Amino acid sequence: MINTSREFIVEHWERAIFCFVGLIFLVASINLLLQTNVPYAAASVGIAVLCFLYGNASRFKRFKGFGIEAEMWEETKKEAEDLISRLKTVIEIYSTEILLHAVTKNRFESGSNWPHILQLYQDLSNQHDVLGHDIDISKIKTTIEDYFLLDICTESCTQIRHKIIMGKEKAMGSLDHSRQDEEGATIYRSKRKSIQSISPEPEDWLLLSSNNTLADEAIRVWQSAKERLMAEHQVEIEIDQRYLDRLHFASTLYKKRPLDITPDLLPLADRDSLLTG
Repeated sequence: MINTSREFIVEHWERAIFCFVGLIFLVASINLLLQTNVPYAAASVGIAVLCFLYGNASRFKRFKGFGIEAEMWEETKKEAEDLISRLKTVIEIYSTEILLHAVTKNRFESGSNWPHILQLYQDLSNQHDVLGHDIDISKIKTTIEDYFLLDICTESCTQIRHKIIMGKEKAMGSLDHSRQDEEGATIYRSKRKSIQSISPEPEDWLLLSSNNTLADEAIRVWQSAKERLMAEHQVEIEIDQRYLDRLHFASTLYKKRPLDITPDLLPLADRDSLLTG
């Protein structure tokens, strides 16, 4: 076994070196992308691809793909096509994961950095084009939009939840405890159950955003809770109209997808834009 491996290395040492160097550059490119150094990462990927292809130089007769044209013997053309297909898949995966990481990073603390995320997406797309990589990362754009529109709705949804919970607490506090008979206890339980059944917010905001219904569902939840608290418990709740206007605007954006996320839309995704505006 050892002798066989040694003979293979001696006979194919050029391929072994090129493949080893290519692997180093591929790992380096992933590390550079994690540091959001897109230009150097893209260049590193290009070098890795060249190394993998040059490592198979003796098998080339004629082939073109992945922004590279080379010669390849017919019997090994299928192997090269498989290699390039795997490389494309790897690059698509880590490009997508880097963008998803940028979108979800620090969301529960300070929210997403949307100018940085959109610039990163543009840089990745441009660098793949410059290097001639036939890589399509547009699929992640849909997920980016899901989160972007979610952030536009988040401030309003949070305010709606706060106002409805306050209304429910007020309604619960106004329940009549004075009657000690069975009928009084039945009425109390019925009203208590009615209050508890009022939903304070839409369920699964991200899922609703991906289905383009978060804004409309938030408006529906607010209107339903407002009407029920007044009709069933004589409790009135109000909210600043700006929060509802934001949701109505978000609803129009959902209907226009795919979005062109322009600079004037970016401030809307700030979770405190209405509070500080």
